[in-house]
Amino acid sequence: MENDFVFVEYLSNINTAVKHTFQSMQRVKLRCFDVSSTYLVFGASSGGIYIFKRNPYEFIKLIPSRDGPTKLIAISPDEHHISVVCATGLILILQNFIEDANTQTQVFNEHEGKQVTYIKWHRNELYVGDETGKVSVVSVVAALFQIPSAALMTIVSPIVQIDAYESLLLVSTQEKTYLCNTDKETYVQIGKKLRSGCFGACFSASSNESAEMNSVHNTRKAFQSVKENELLLTGDHHLNTKIFCARPGARLWEVGLDAKVRVTHQFREALSEESSSVLIIGCEEESVLQKTQRDTKQTVPHSFNFCRIYPVCDTFVLTYDSKRLYIFDPGTSKLVYWTTFSSGIKQVAIVNNEFYILKNNLNIIVLSVIHLERLILTTLYKKQFYLCMGLCIEFKEKILQMLESSKKLFLLSLLKSKLNSGELEYKTMQCIFEKIQATNEKRCSRPQTGHIVPVENLHTNEADCLAVNKVHVEDELGHFNLLMKQFKLNKTHQTIEIPEVRKYLQAVNADELFELLKQFSDHVNKKFGENATEWCQHQYLKLIASRCMFVEDLPNENCEFLTEALIKANEAINFSCSCGYPLPKCHKHPPNFYKTALEILQGQRNKDSILQKIPYLWRYRLKTELYGLNMTALLQYSNLELFIEHTKQLTYDGWHDILGYFVKLNRGACLNCDKSIDTELMFTWTQVGKVCIQSLGAKNTLRIMEKYDQMIPNGALDVSFYQTCVFSHISVNANSTSKIKAEAPSRFLEDLDEMSKLQFQEGLAKYFQRKYSAEKNSCFDFGLDNSGVCLLCKLPLKNAILFETDVAKGCDHQFHKFCLERNGKVCNICN
Repeated sequence: MENDFVFVEYLSNINTAVKHTFQSMQRVKLRCFDVSSTYLVFGASSGGIYIFKRNPYEFIKLIPSRDGPTKLIAISPDEHHISVVCATGLILILQNFIEDANTQTQVFNEHEGKQVTYIKWHRNELYVGDETGKVSVVSVVAALFQIPSAALMTIVSPIVQIDAYESLLLVSTQEKTYLCNTDKETYVQIGKKLRSGCFGACFSASSNESAEMNSVHNTRKAFQSVKENELLLTGDHHLNTKIFCARPGARLWEVGLDAKVRVTHQFREALSEESSSVLIIGCEEESVLQKTQRDTKQTVPHSFNFCRIYPVCDTFVLTYDSKRLYIFDPGTSKLVYWTTFSSGIKQVAIVNNEFYILKNNLNIIVLSVIHLERLILTTLYKKQFYLCMGLCIEFKEKILQMLESSKKLFLLSLLKSKLNSGELEYKTMQCIFEKIQATNEKRCSRPQTGHIVPVENLHTNEADCLAVNKVHVEDELGHFNLLMKQFKLNKTHQTIEIPEVRKYLQAVNADELFELLKQFSDHVNKKFGENATEWCQHQYLKLIASRCMFVEDLPNENCEFLTEALIKANEAINFSCSCGYPLPKCHKHPPNFYKTALEILQGQRNKDSILQKIPYLWRYRLKTELYGLNMTALLQYSNLELFIEHTKQLTYDGWHDILGYFVKLNRGACLNCDKSIDTELMFTWTQVGKVCIQSLGAKNTLRIMEKYDQMIPNGALDVSFYQTCVFSHISVNANSTSKIKAEAPSRFLEDLDEMSKLQFQEGLAKYFQRKYSAEKNSCFDFGLDNSGVCLLCKLPLKNAILFETDVAKGCDHQFHKFCLERNGKVCNICN
């Protein structure tokens, strides 16, 4: 890592304590857990709550419950209460849970009958979200006055994550994220783009900013939408507080407290990092430093997406999935740590930057991100001298640098008395001891008078400092000095912006901005001999994109400057053949500043030069230039959505050409110049075959495939292709020419989940049994009843596979029994 944090695993007796408690209870299964500074609590399938003490780990007590299995559990920040979510949706609040005879339980039924998906303690209030999108609050103080809970808001999407900061509440659903003010009882949506999936959101504030406030509100009402431009939280001490929202495509939104998106952090390129090594920190005094080795065979899945996210060390963001734990640094857009757990992850709980990972085999691992200086001093205070020496040797160069500024690392000189001068460790540590002695002598030689001593400022180079004083811009030289600070800062910190510079540049109009940046580039070249052209281009591109300006309104010279900047910003994404044709994987890599790129492309006469540099934009050409369908480019671009859209009206001969081109592409040849290309992420034979079925029907697809049977590799057409053939033919009337009817069976099969696919396969097997027992000659000769259609899948009510029908409760609408059960036996017309 490039920073001074290290990743460690703490060894302890935690698993011994847990297994000793549960080994005699074979039927009791652990469902969930939580950790606080003092306690470790588990929820079980029996409904019981098992409470352990931390440091050392030992079992304290069991609190039985008759309200059913435990689903979620959380300890309040003051450790006075435990909240428990039962599988039935009931919320239990346990008070005085350590006292044997005085444990009080309060029950809240606001979410009874629903699946609660997330709970979050804040101050003495518990926020609860469920699968229907309902968010409620349970106030411990309010409950004493018989005001059990209050519904705050209902969103039409399941709640994924809830976080809180002072009077603000962050609610993340599968589609949107909302920022709420619990004092003003208002809320606002963050961003405008929707999403679909388990994406979380969290606050990130420095430790001194995130202190809990003592005020308590006894009542809550439903939230109202905030007025336009109204701030949810004011005050200068909140300026450094950020919100991070997970987005599809390994991205994070960085959002201000005004709910406006500031930056989109892209992490797709960072996923190539190898898995991280971990320092093993024992708990005995005789412990020595151990280190796990990186597993170079493990890679981050290409399908990675952020799930629930959590702030760590005021700097990093943690997320995890079923097998892996990841820690990202949004400031540098890097994946700084990740590791895989072969037995899988059941749940992760975080306390004081320590991560308790409950694995599926019920073992617990304790990991942490900790500053190197703090870790060294902690081992020294615990008299783990061999462990401390091991850390000093492992990070010798960093420690030598830290000694210049650290006020406590001089304590390492204590290790000198623990080593013999003949030992190898002593010789390795000698340079550290000498540096400590030299630093101490230097400090002791400083003047000790009570007067103020003028000291030369060693940090005159503002590029090395993140704090920049306000500059009063009065003339051109003042402008250049201001820009120079940002230019130097971006050499080492590309994503950090100086507020004064950003404010100044945003105030300059587009024409003046262009001239200013050109003059600044010339100034830097003449005075310092440096090339600032690329930096100026990036600033111009970034500001034009943020202003949502029309590129066509800019003068030609400005447009050329902007085009060069766009190409520079995307030159790392090189997914074109040398002839300019797109490679198949380019459709998965949208360019930076995509909207601006589209505008530039629309205004270009020679679009080929832009398309070669930014091949993702072939999507625009293929989608808009319908009058001259370029089948070879469409096939090589390999975007399934575009391919389906443009091949609906293809004739039999057209598909014959498509398959011929596809054979050539499978051999690794560019369809334009015949050169060898990378065919990663191109279509599979099964995908092309299914699209052909939607266009030509099952019989014609099989007929045309037979002409290429010698060129189709064994196994390239999987079972789903043949299932689609059979189901499409028997579901569509042979006399029908409707494309919509031909597409419906294919879409039906694509929408099935894994369980439904198994049920469909059983239905298909029964169909063949009936067919052959009746001695039919062809599987395509089964009759079709067109007397009605299923209102869910839009296919005929009675066919050879989906022949069982049913009606929804309380109405007369008919459906396939298979479809109705998939829809929870609910009529989509009446509801």
